[in-house]
Amino acid sequence: LRGPLAKDLAKVLWDVYVGRHYSLTESLDTLIEKWKHENEEFVEAMTIIKNASASMPERITVAVDEAISLMLEESERVMEKQVRRMKSPLIVLNAFGILMPILAMMFMPLVSVFVPEMFDFPIVAVTYTILLPWGLYWFISTYLQRRPYTFHQPELSHGKFKKFDYLAIGIGTVIFLSFSVLLLPKILYGEEKLLPSIIYVFGIGLSIASYLLVSSYFKLQFRNKIVQIEKEIGEFVFMLSMALTGGGPVEQRIESLKEKAKSLSIRELLDALIYNIRVFGMSLRRALLDSQSGIIVKYPSRIISAVMKAIAEISSRGTYYLSQALLSISKYLKNMRKVEDVISEELSEITLNMRLQAWLLAPLTCGIVVALMAVITQILIQIEGLYEKLSTSISSASEIGATMFSQFINFGKLVGPWLFQLVVGIYMIEVVLILSYFVTKIEHGEEPVIRNYEMGKTLLVAILIYTVLTLVVYYSLSSVAKMIL
Repeated sequence: LRGPLAKDLAKVLWDVYVGRHYSLTESLDTLIEKWKHENEEFVEAMTIIKNASASMPERITVAVDEAISLMLEESERVMEKQVRRMKSPLIVLNAFGILMPILAMMFMPLVSVFVPEMFDFPIVAVTYTILLPWGLYWFISTYLQRRPYTFHQPELSHGKFKKFDYLAIGIGTVIFLSFSVLLLPKILYGEEKLLPSIIYVFGIGLSIASYLLVSSYFKLQFRNKIVQIEKEIGEFVFMLSMALTGGGPVEQRIESLKEKAKSLSIRELLDALIYNIRVFGMSLRRALLDSQSGIIVKYPSRIISAVMKAIAEISSRGTYYLSQALLSISKYLKNMRKVEDVISEELSEITLNMRLQAWLLAPLTCGIVVALMAVITQILIQIEGLYEKLSTSISSASEIGATMFSQFINFGKLVGPWLFQLVVGIYMIEVVLILSYFVTKIEHGEEPVIRNYEMGKTLLVAILIYTVLTLVVYYSLSSVAKMIL
């Protein structure tokens, strides 16, 4: 447990230890008073535990189970209410926060020519590359703060993965610099600027996707193993609780579970634990919590760590108390898994829409808009050439009409399509990253490995769709436009 609640619970014990409060009940009263306006179900659960703290062990066990059930039921009820409140704003955001700005960009060339006083390209560029992505991120993050938290995910802080982080940075940097060196001179000084700018945006997306994929790919297998063990930890705790009812040393009971767990991923954890005890001669506590080779070091997960610490602490009081505690833990983990499934089901519609937007609709819309915008700009440039020819050949009697035409249409503010393409392409990359980031946050919480992997995979597909579609649609439409004009 981390955060403000963890500090407050630690303070409860510390205040009793240093004599600030004379009893645990008095210290819990202070905690309850502090949290009564923040979380009503937590206050009710703590009140139940406080009232039973002086009772017989059997009564305490019943009270703890009742408190856990209350917390889970209330959390599920609040979660369902909050999810319903999240759906409509996020769906509206997909339509008006992403699609509308992209479609509006298609009319920018016309605005720059026919209403030049309303057009300022630097403002447009800043709006699309900074302000809109920031607003999108802020809006989604504000609503996702209402998502209830359940399971924590693995924390892969192992030193052995550091080299892959450096490798990912190196690959991403090399790709970005290569595209920059090859294409920026053509974009800045070449005659044909649109094609190099499209490929350059592809290079930017490819460099980011490469970094995200390489930094997470080599960690993914280990992360998936940890997640699978987390799913099975409840079943393991229940089996150990049942095995301890027969008495005997905890180490022997753990070893007796090897055969029962042979088809589970957690068998590997059991083998590592028994190896620590048998080969290194460690005590159960050290085999679980040793800072060098303990289970909590080999399998970095808050859930696994919490369960192993509970086993190490409670086992000192005897197998009976450990058995009862593990039974309560197994019930809690089972119920929490149910709440996690309910959350995933309730949020599936939102994540499906956001994933579809990131994978397909955003690159598809951006690609078509850029192609149409480039063709419109090309047509306006040809009209400008025809207008210049017309201005040099018309008679003096028609000069008044030409002057009026030049005042109505201002070709001086016409911006090259390659600049619009750069803005839309960068905006598309930002939108895809933001959407895929929040999709993984909804489904997996704050878990960097799967987040980076999903973001990299989504961006790679999106940038490929955008690049190919932009080139195909643009060259198809421009050839038709040339035939007509």
